[in-house]
Amino acid sequence: MEEIKIMSHTNTEEHHGYTVHGTSEKHDTGRWIGSFHIVKNGTPTISISVIQDAFATAEEAASHALYRGKQYIESELVQAS
Repeated sequence: MEEIKIMSHTNTEEHHGYTVHGTSEKHDTGRWIGSFHIVKNGTPTISISVIQDAFATAEEAASHALYRGKQYIESELVQAS
């Protein structure tokens, strides 16, 4: 029986006082999509799937999601404070 990987890769960084996780999931198409998850002081703030972009590898999708998460922090959270 073939093993199906659903969640494969996670990148984590600190950015402007937030922790951002970029993760990847295998889509039904066989391509990988990413999601970012933002935490402040141990409390989850937001999770967003980056579904417009699909990648051939889990690592690429997680890296892109991490990048998009840092963009979100800068444009939506830091600017708002």
